[in-house]
Amino acid sequence: MMHKMRYILVFMLLMSIGHSNTYAQIIDLNIPMYNARVKLVDEFFARFNGVEKREDVSEKYSDRESNILMLFNLSQFKSKTDSLFLQAKSFAHTVTQKDIIVNYDDTCWYAKTKCHGHLGKDKVDFYLYLIVEQRGDNMYKWAITDAEGNIFNNSRTRKHKELYVLPNAHEQSFSILSRITNESNRYIDDYAINSYETDKLSVFLTLVRCGLLKIDYVSDVEFFFFQVPNYIFTVKHFERESMNVGWLISSLKKCDELDKAVLLSSIRHISPKAASPVETPVDITNDIVVNKTRNNGNDVYYDSQTIPSVGESVVRRFGDLIRLWCETGDRDFSKKALKECSGKNGKECGVKNELMVRFANNMNLPNDSIYTLRSFLNGFENYILKDNLHFEISNIKTISTTEDFDIVSCNLILIGNNAIKTDDLFFVSKRDNKISLISTQTK
Repeated sequence: MMHKMRYILVFMLLMSIGHSNTYAQIIDLNIPMYNARVKLVDEFFARFNGVEKREDVSEKYSDRESNILMLFNLSQFKSKTDSLFLQAKSFAHTVTQKDIIVNYDDTCWYAKTKCHGHLGKDKVDFYLYLIVEQRGDNMYKWAITDAEGNIFNNSRTRKHKELYVLPNAHEQSFSILSRITNESNRYIDDYAINSYETDKLSVFLTLVRCGLLKIDYVSDVEFFFFQVPNYIFTVKHFERESMNVGWLISSLKKCDELDKAVLLSSIRHISPKAASPVETPVDITNDIVVNKTRNNGNDVYYDSQTIPSVGESVVRRFGDLIRLWCETGDRDFSKKALKECSGKNGKECGVKNELMVRFANNMNLPNDSIYTLRSFLNGFENYILKDNLHFEISNIKTISTTEDFDIVSCNLILIGNNAIKTDDLFFVSKRDNKISLISTQTK
């Protein structure tokens, strides 16, 4: 804002002093800096895409790769041999070689804003995440997709004595319910069913709707871009007396495409759509087949009303094989399930879902961020087969697709004394139509 005011004042001064020597001096001092500045995010897009170029640089550095390098916050580089600078050069080379373009209506970028405000009389800081969402033909809007901050945590994250509605409350017509909303509202989450999970965005909307939370101002805005293969980069605004100023690339991180897909799905809150009308389309044990077709040499089973995608068929086949293994104890089904996953015997398939965490605790495995498929199947053998639990897979639906993966959502369900229902994402590689990752879906 100060710089905008400065240029307005310069313009007014120029109008008042006419064609004097001072005019020439002001032009020399400010116009080059103003032209070099990346003034808008749209201007960043234009320069990144090679539509616009820095006019103040020599012909030697006018190519797109050099212009992308000049979009970095150059103060983070110590020299041209700095490892960060070399990584930036490799990134710029990838962008130009693959002719990567970023657009406003892309689904693979989002904004993170730091907000300062009041919750009641208390000052609070928190973050809001926003994505571009279509609202009509060639019309878009920014939509809040998530909230982050301590004020959105529920009582289950705070240490306190457990609270619950007493087991004999029904004998008093549940009169205690009127008390819990007046005396223990700070810990109201404890009275909800154990499977309830707090949605921080819902908490934010509720606080605003009730007039309790106000945003006074936004201090920081950061944009995250996922368009470049194997990279995530961020853009922030830099203000200083420099030719390298405005909206610039503030950080660059190498990232596997699968991890990028998981992160994006969590930010965008991809959730299962309506359940498929067929829950158990085939009974393999009796060789009863419903509407059998062929897909890449593999049998695919589907209801006459719904033809599943390749990814859905792979996930359905995997789930049916696990179910039959649990029902019969026949290891041949588990061996066939391994073949539905990437790598020899599924060795390249990772698992990091809620069910695997339970298996890991039961088998005293180390707390890893991601487990092998073999550990996952060992968990079934140790946990489900011994306790005679029933396994089902349902609500199989393709919810997103990338260049490399079909992302399929589904529910994994254990029925028995230790019942559990998970919301999972299966990442099915388009390279070999195999499952590469099984991950809990972030809500």
